[in-house]
Amino acid sequence: MNRTGKFSVLVLALLGMGTAVSAQSNQSFKLNTYGFFDVRSYFDTRTSVGGADNYLYLYPLNIAEQIGTGIDANDRKSASMFGATTRFGFNLTGPQVLGAASRANVEFDIFNYSSTSFFLFRHCYVNLDWESSSLIMGQTWHPMGKLIPGTGSIALGSPFNALNRSGQLRYDFKADGGVVLSAAAVFQSMSNSFGPQGKSYNYQRASMMPELFAGLEWNGEKASFATGALWQKISPAVTASTGKNQYVESIAGMAQATFKSGKFQAMAKTYLGENMSQLGFCTGYGKVAGSTDEWAPLLASVSWLYADYGADFKLGCFAGYMKNLGADKEIDIAQTYISGGNIDRMFRLAPNVKYKSGNTTFTLEYDLTGVSYGNLKSDGMVSGGDWVENHRILLAATYSFSL
Repeated sequence: MNRTGKFSVLVLALLGMGTAVSAQSNQSFKLNTYGFFDVRSYFDTRTSVGGADNYLYLYPLNIAEQIGTGIDANDRKSASMFGATTRFGFNLTGPQVLGAASRANVEFDIFNYSSTSFFLFRHCYVNLDWESSSLIMGQTWHPMGKLIPGTGSIALGSPFNALNRSGQLRYDFKADGGVVLSAAAVFQSMSNSFGPQGKSYNYQRASMMPELFAGLEWNGEKASFATGALWQKISPAVTASTGKNQYVESIAGMAQATFKSGKFQAMAKTYLGENMSQLGFCTGYGKVAGSTDEWAPLLASVSWLYADYGADFKLGCFAGYMKNLGADKEIDIAQTYISGGNIDRMFRLAPNVKYKSGNTTFTLEYDLTGVSYGNLKSDGMVSGGDWVENHRILLAATYSFSL
């Protein structure tokens, strides 16, 4: 049986399990099934970086001149006529655990893009809810990336928004006045730091330290606000003469706000931090010049804004901006690792139109993403940047369900 066939068997088994649970006379367990069937196509004016056969679109590639011709090899138009995604999610509500209401969630996607089919395991966690607090154990959205803009792209604003689902232990305390205090230990799994061996969770594992997060959130009737800070320690290399690990420590902060009134909603988020490659941002770190074991993280600023208006017919727009701010020490350019390469800054402007009929949503989105590539300097900044741009047109139809 091929991989797709095995996934189909898994889906049928889970649906059958849901039917069996619902049929039991003991109603201590309740299962809700949800998901969608999605088909889409796109057109690009430039070769770009992305995943899922480029349906998960990120940003355009740098100029690549062919020797002797002056032709830019990445100046190529392309189109994908058809891509399909099926998502299944299962919410299981169970009996009390340690005096808390219990809930478990599992969610996964099955993709079929061009000639490629694969499985994406998105969420799997247990949630315990007490009267004034809750505990999440398992894989779900990173605490720095819980706010999701309503883009047509499945990249959900990345690389301007944190696209990261990770294993974690997160505790939320619900205070008076809509205030929530959060603390989490996050373990890299799907989304990893960048380094000498590319993307890998081994850098964090070698440090034997999870990412540590602390946050504050306030929720009002029409508006909300949240802020948080993240500390991480990774080990990208070992000192050959001693066999001891070398470490990179970094901190990052974020602030976000939302507002909703009637048919209008707006949300905004900004990040300022070091070495945030595990969040999907184009940042990294470099070996301190003249040192054999010291590393310096690169600082970056990333922000986005999304707003839309409407109900069944909805107009929306996403805007994002990223800037590399360099390092606080002189670095060795030959031993610097930046996810995305030598990027000085980038921007995105992506308006969309959505029309909903019944449980089906049709989406048309135009995406203009520009990147300024240049030469990396010893202070971690990038100079002499040349702008490259990609224009993307995306069409999608999404059939949603909940059982």
